[in-house]
Amino acid sequence: MIGGTILLYHRVIELPTDPQLLCVSRANFAEHLRTLKRVAAPMSLAVMLELAAAGRLPERAVAITFDDGYWDNLRHALPLLRAANVPATIFATSGLTDTQREFFWDDLERIFLRPNTLPQKLIVAVGRERYAIDLQSTATYSPDAFAQDCHWDVTMPTAPSPRQKVYRELCGLLHRATVADRAAAMAALHDWSGLGSAGRESHRMMTAPELAEAEADPLLEFGGHTIAHPRLSNESPVAQQLEIGSGRRGFSYPFGTRHDYTRETVDLLKTAGYAYACSNFNGQVTRETDPFQLPRFLVRNWDGLAFEQQLEAFFAWQPRTGRIDNRSRENA
Repeated sequence: MIGGTILLYHRVIELPTDPQLLCVSRANFAEHLRTLKRVAAPMSLAVMLELAAAGRLPERAVAITFDDGYWDNLRHALPLLRAANVPATIFATSGLTDTQREFFWDDLERIFLRPNTLPQKLIVAVGRERYAIDLQSTATYSPDAFAQDCHWDVTMPTAPSPRQKVYRELCGLLHRATVADRAAAMAALHDWSGLGSAGRESHRMMTAPELAEAEADPLLEFGGHTIAHPRLSNESPVAQQLEIGSGRRGFSYPFGTRHDYTRETVDLLKTAGYAYACSNFNGQVTRETDPFQLPRFLVRNWDGLAFEQQLEAFFAWQPRTGRIDNRSRENA
């Protein structure tokens, strides 16, 4: 059975450091689009789902999606999408619109992975957990040390210094935390570091006028991605309902693995009127695919040749089914 391939992007931008591997350069994204036009059948996600439901997907059908709603989706990605005449869907997190706040993984990078001087010892509560570390000599992190370490990312098995160690460990703790516990921990880190909570222009979300501009473009569709980017499986039903909201056709689960949402989450999405939801695990979209567990393939900053090779692997992926993690909040 022919399946469709959904690609998951986050950002189109070049940054000094990218520990989560969320960024694709403008040059590489342009190559991705040229490759898709040459070897695939790019289409909107809405069209892909309609054709899949009818069993009429063409071979090598591909849909592009972006999670989070960073400003560069509009300013960098959209001009390239227009030039190639390729549509995309953006799942935007609404709670950071028109604010100076960053997502916690970006905020932690701002605090720990950029040159600065921090207190040597850190003790911070993340919910019921107490995290402590001694930054030792890296309490002062020089531009030279940053230049040496800036290509480190979280997929690497070792950390070159306590700075990367604390980044990786706090990302894990904050991912598992509730929205309230995460906010309290970040407030404590802002105070401890002396760096405050104001984020950077390079890491902001689209503003309300920018969102309106993007939504007016016929190549773009928009979907929901919650207010505060929680791990929904950690939140109460009431909190999940507030985060999910309504008014969109599609939704993307924050983080998106089967541990990050539950069957109850799916029921809440259906009640809110959503027609589909995207996850973050590999697989093809067919007539049999659960529309509330749409698989996607995560895209990295590959050049054109590497992207084409990865794309061939995506096309060869065998359709598979998976179960939602139904553990309770207390056991998550």
